[in-house]
Amino acid sequence: MNEAGEPEATVAQNLIRLLGTEDASDNAHDATQAAERVFEAMRIRLSLVLGAGGFSTLLARSLTLSRPAFPWLTQIVPDKFGSVAGRLEAVSREQIASEVTSGFASVLTRFTDLLTTFIGADLTDRLLTAVFNDLEDGAAYRMRGDNNL
Repeated sequence: MNEAGEPEATVAQNLIRLLGTEDASDNAHDATQAAERVFEAMRIRLSLVLGAGGFSTLLARSLTLSRPAFPWLTQIVPDKFGSVAGRLEAVSREQIASEVTSGFASVLTRFTDLLTTFIGADLTDRLLTAVFNDLEDGAAYRMRGDNNL
């Protein structure tokens, strides 16, 4: 419970909130940029624990599970390391911002569910807290140049 007596948001909910409010805009380009920042921060941090192949596999599965509700996600093809950097531009030209945000929130939710299944809720929460802190601190931008993690 927080100071207002409300339940604390989960780390995954905080990351989802970043998808929609990182640039508080109705511009689809801004929404795809926010999604890119969140997923790149996840890739950088989680690949250290899961390996690039493990992260890439979970992301690919999360995209597949989200595609029935968001068919445009078929356009998203991460590289072999699971990076979506520079691969979202077509989405921003074809979708509205709220659709982009909802689609990537679905992918993030699926990813979190899969990760929790494989490594447990406690470790998932700790890893996603580190990702959230990286985004809050801007550390993900400094580390982003290394696509081989």
